[in-house]
Amino acid sequence: MAKKVAIIGAGCSGLVAIKSCIEEGLEPVCIERTNFVGGLWRYTPEYTNEGCSVSKSTVINTSKEMMCYSDYPIPAEFPNFMHNTKCYEYFQMYAKHFCLEKYIRFHTDVLSVEQADDFNETGRWVLNVKDLETDEVLTETYDAVMACTGHHASMNCHRGYWYGVTEVMTEMYDAVMACTGHHTSMNYHHDHSNFQY
Repeated sequence: MAKKVAIIGAGCSGLVAIKSCIEEGLEPVCIERTNFVGGLWRYTPEYTNEGCSVSKSTVINTSKEMMCYSDYPIPAEFPNFMHNTKCYEYFQMYAKHFCLEKYIRFHTDVLSVEQADDFNETGRWVLNVKDLETDEVLTETYDAVMACTGHHASMNCHRGYWYGVTEVMTEMYDAVMACTGHHTSMNYHHDHSNFQY
């Protein structure tokens, strides 16, 4: 039986995390609070509780050759330094090409991530998630968690669960991988009673 991996976020890191899990024979379940892939690359004119977005005029400062996934080149007709709409389109194309959306649960928010009671024996994690359409809260158990929360996200993390993860590194600790980006602010807490994103 394949190990079940929770992937938090369907932005640029979350999409490649889904694909990597599939390639490794794992069972990915991506949890995305919005109704779209691509994370902040989908411009929205107003701030919502779904998170931030790029500015309307944002043009990426990295060439398409440097930013593209190695297994899916950006189309030749796209400009070398792309407007955010082209970046967003590229992430949509990537998800469609590799059939990743069937692994994503849209309109679902992660309320908490905690070590399971049998964590020392199994390494498993318990997530409380909320369906944002029905308000139903579910408790689910996973063998691993990948927190792909994005480039500009803020996370509240318990030191016992995330110790050693810094703003500029992607580290693995007790089967939790944080793909957070270099502008992410991570707040560590020693108290495990109120872990939240």
